[in-house]
Amino acid sequence: MTTPPPPHRPLAESAAEMVRADLAALGFDPALVESAAADVAAGCATIDARAWEAFAEWCDDAGHDDLPADPAVVAAYLDGLRAADRDLAVGAIAGRHTAAGHPDPTPADAGGAVR
Repeated sequence: MTTPPPPHRPLAESAAEMVRADLAALGFDPALVESAAADVAAGCATIDARAWEAFAEWCDDAGHDDLPADPAVVAAYLDGLRAADRDLAVGAIAGRHTAAGHPDPTPADAGGAVR
């Protein structure tokens, strides 16, 4: 298998790249490789959007700004999540902030496969 993606890459882009590399290394037809990578990217983009929506809703309910978010608010949100959900949230929050030109408010020690 391939090495996990570097920090702060969008989940969809990272997952598609890993699928593309793995299937190409196994000798699959290039058209099939691209089709599979596109399907994975679409699914991951949906997961990422749902993770962001959950954070934005939590912020709204608690009276906090979601973009840009205060790092203390992000840390409080992440503390209430299971590890797998936390990893997805970190990627979604970091990605949305950097795409909008804001600093990443996620804790440096948040880790996760999507960072």
